Amino acid sequence: MAKNIEMKARIADYQKTKQLFYQLTKVEPVILNQRDTFYHCFFGRLKFRQINDKENELIFYQRPDHSTAKLSNYKVWQIAQPKLLDWFLGMVLGRVGVVEKTRLLFLKDNVRFHLDHVKNLGDFVELEYMVLDDEPLAQAQEKVDVILKKLAIPDEDYVSIAYIDLLKQNK
Repeated sequence: MAKNIEMKARIADYQKTKQLFYQLTKVEPVILNQRDTFYHCFFGRLKFRQINDKENELIFYQRPDHSTAKLSNYKVWQIAQPKLLDWFLGMVLGRVGVVEKTRLLFLKDNVRFHLDHVKNLGDFVELEYMVLDDEPLAQAQEKVDVILKKLAIPDEDYVSIAYIDLLKQNK
């Protein structure tokens, strides 16, 4: 499975964060309208992602729930028959819920900077540092720490759980 080091945090100023991401990456963001349907899964998370009503992915991942940057193991599959897959997974595993968001994606090297507006939750940043196959984890973590210092996110704004968990807490 692929690995990344990731973090998530609430943000107060969407436009300021957008400008900061642009300064860090020097690229225009890609706009992604995403709908993630989560299914019950006993040893990780399983979600079906629809992107801009064009692309469909099944994503399985495992990561701890803590607020600092954390290692995530994941696998992504492209899906050709999305309605059939959603029906099947819903019948077999059961649905946990749905997360809808608009994501601005800024890419630089092997870092994905996400600026998310999540329906019924608000605005967040996510950082995903994609660990290279031959890269020591300690070295990758050092690079993440440098980026996090530039973002200057207060400790209390870090989020330890997935958006789906936040939505469930709000109900």
